[in-house]
Amino acid sequence: MTQTVDVQGGDHNTVVQIDGNGNTVVLGQPHLRLTRFEAERNKPLTDTRLLIPARRAIPLFGRDEELKSLLDFVRPDAPPDIRVRVLVGSGGSGKTRLALELCDQIKDRWLAGFVTTDALDRFFKQQDAGCWGWQKPTLMVLDYAAAQAEVLQRWLPELQERGAQPQHPLRVLLLERHADPDSGWHQRVFNPGGWKSAGTRDLLDPPEPVPIRPLYEVENRLGVIRSVLTLVKPDLLPLLTPKLLDDSFQQTPWGGDPLYLAMAALTMAQRSNASALRLGRTDLALEVAGHEMNRLAQAAQSRGLASELVQHLAACITLLQGLPRIEALGLIRSEKQAIGFEQGDPAKLVDVLHECFTDGERIAGVQPDLIGEALLLKVWNKPERAEAIARLFADHAPRVTETLVRVVQDYSQTDPKAKLWFEKLLMDQWSNQQVLERIHAALPDMTVALSDVRLRLAQRLQALETNLDPEVQAKHLALLTVAYTDLGKFDDALKAGQQATDMYRCLARNTSSCIPDLAMSLNNLVVALSANDLLDAALKAALESVELYRALVRQHPDVFEPNLACALSTTANTCVELGQFRSALEVAEISADMYRDLVKQRLETYKPDLALTLNNLANIYSSLERFDDALEVAQQAADMYRQLAGLQPDAHLPKWAMSLTNLVGKLAQLGHLDRALEVALQATALYLNGSSSFSVESDKSSLRPG
Repeated sequence: MTQTVDVQGGDHNTVVQIDGNGNTVVLGQPHLRLTRFEAERNKPLTDTRLLIPARRAIPLFGRDEELKSLLDFVRPDAPPDIRVRVLVGSGGSGKTRLALELCDQIKDRWLAGFVTTDALDRFFKQQDAGCWGWQKPTLMVLDYAAAQAEVLQRWLPELQERGAQPQHPLRVLLLERHADPDSGWHQRVFNPGGWKSAGTRDLLDPPEPVPIRPLYEVENRLGVIRSVLTLVKPDLLPLLTPKLLDDSFQQTPWGGDPLYLAMAALTMAQRSNASALRLGRTDLALEVAGHEMNRLAQAAQSRGLASELVQHLAACITLLQGLPRIEALGLIRSEKQAIGFEQGDPAKLVDVLHECFTDGERIAGVQPDLIGEALLLKVWNKPERAEAIARLFADHAPRVTETLVRVVQDYSQTDPKAKLWFEKLLMDQWSNQQVLERIHAALPDMTVALSDVRLRLAQRLQALETNLDPEVQAKHLALLTVAYTDLGKFDDALKAGQQATDMYRCLARNTSSCIPDLAMSLNNLVVALSANDLLDAALKAALESVELYRALVRQHPDVFEPNLACALSTTANTCVELGQFRSALEVAEISADMYRDLVKQRLETYKPDLALTLNNLANIYSSLERFDDALEVAQQAADMYRQLAGLQPDAHLPKWAMSLTNLVGKLAQLGHLDRALEVALQATALYLNGSSSFSVESDKSSLRPG
C-alpha cells in the first residue's frame, strides 16, 4: 500500500509509521521503534507461554492503585516536557504486566510501547540521537534498566539539554528489580556527580524509585490462580477452598507475587492436586523449568536434533536475555564447536529455537526470568557446560552480569552452582579493573547472597587502584567499610572506616563538597566503633555526623533529610548501648517521624529505613517499660518487613525474621503467650528456610557510600 506524509512545518519533525499488524511504532529520523508485543497475543497458548507478561493471558489483579498513579503520569493534559519514572519490584512482582496494561489503555492518545534492547542499539547507531523528535505524546518503557545504564547516562542529558521546548510530552518508564538513588545504576544515570551536581535527576517524577506492592488481598491472589486453572485445568477449581488458600498463603512468602501464584496454579494443573501451593518459590520455578526442558527435547527430537545441544543453546540465549536470529546463528556455530557437537545443521537449530521462543526476528530465550534462571541451573549441571558463561561474557558483559546477579539472588540458597559461576567469572577478570568496577556497580545494594562478593570486589578494587588522588582512595575505603560491616567483620571495618574518615576530614577542610562524604563516613564508622565496644568514641562520631547533616539540611533539605534521619537512628542505637535510654528515645522518635514523612513523600522508598528504626524504637520502649508502645511499634515493623520481603526476598527475608523474633519478646512481656508462640513458629520457619547469615540482633543503620 502506498503511503504519503504531509509535514506541516516546524523543527525535528517525525514521521509515524505502523509496522506490521499495528504492533510497532517507528518514530522519525533518527527513529526509535516502540512495541506493544501485540503479536504475542495470537501465539499458541502453551503452559509456560501463559506466564509471559506480553501474552496477557492472566488479567491484571490488585493493581488499581499503581495503574491510577501511572495513568496520572501520562494523563491527557500532561505538560509538554520530559519526565522519567523508575518502577522497581522483585522478579515475579508484575512490573512488565503493569506497564503493558498502561500502554494498552493509552494507545489511542499516546505513542506507547516498550523499547527493546535491539531497538535501543539501532537507535544509538544513528547520528544525532539527541535530536530525536516526537509529534505526539509518547511513552517509552525500558525493561532491565540497569543493563542500559551507560546508554541512559549518555542519552538523557542530550534530551534534557535540547534547545527547543518539546511540543508534546515524553514520558520514560524504567523497570528494574532494584534502584538506590545514592549508588549503583540509578546514581550513575541520574546523579553521577553526587549531590552537588544536578545531573538528570530533575527529570525524575517522583524523585525516588516507586516500588510495586505485593498482592495483599486474598481475593486478588485467588484471582490469579483461578484464571490460570480456568485456562489449563478447570476441573481443579473446586479444590480452591478458603481454608486451603489461607493456610498456604500464611506459609509461603511468595504469596503476593503474581508470577509465583501463576506458577503454583500451573504446577497444580500438572500434578492434578493442590500440593504445589506448599512448594517454595525456587521449587516452583525449577519444576516449571523442567517442563520447558521437556518441550525443548521434544522439539529437537522431532527434527532429528540432539536435545542436549538444543537445551544448551536455549540456555545460552536465555543468559543473554534473547538474541536477534542472525546473531543466534553465529552463537550456534561457535557453541557447537566449543562443546564438541559435530552433528546438527545450524539452520535447523536456529529454526527450532526460533519456533520455541519466537519474538519477531529475535529468539527470546526462556521466559519469564525466574524460569529462565532455573533452566540455566538445570541445563548446566556439568561444570564444562557452564564454561559458556565466560565465552559469552567476552562479547555481552552487561547482559551476562545482570543475568548472573539475578540467578545468585534467586537461587544461591538452594543451589550453590549459581554462586560458583559468578565467582569463576570474577576470577577470570581479576586483573581487569574496569570490568570489575562495572560488575561491582551491577550488584544490588541490599543483598545477603552477594554480600561476600561485594567485599571481595571492594578489596580487589582497592588493591588495583593506581590513582593516588586522596578522594578516590577515600571512596574505596568507604566501600570497604560498608562491605566489612555487612559481613560482621568489625575489626576490619574499624580500620577502613577510620582511614576513610581521616582522609575525608582532611579533604573537607579544603573543599566543602567533601563535607557530605565526611558525614557519611562518620555515620558508617559509628557502627564499627560500637561493635568494638568503643562506645564513647562511637557517640562522639554519631553526634558529629548529625551536626554535619543538620547544617547540610539547612542548605539542601531535599537532598540530605534522609541522611539526617539515618544519622539520628544510628545515634539512638549508640545511646542504647551506653544505657542512655531516654536520650535514645528522644532521638529515635525524631528519626521515625522523619522517615514517616519521607515514606509519604517518596512513595515508600524509605520504608526499609522506617521499619529498621521502628524495630529499634520498640526495644527502647521496652527498656523504659512502655510495653504497650513497644508492642505496637514492633508489630508495625514486622508488618513492614513482611511487605518488603515480598518485594525483595534476598534483602529483607532475614530482617523480617529478625523483626518477628523481636515481636515475640514484646508479646511475651504483655503475657500474650499464644500469639507469641504463633509468631515464634513463623520466625523459626523463616530461619530454617532462609540464609545462614540471619541474625536476631537489632540492626544498625549505615549509609551506602554514594
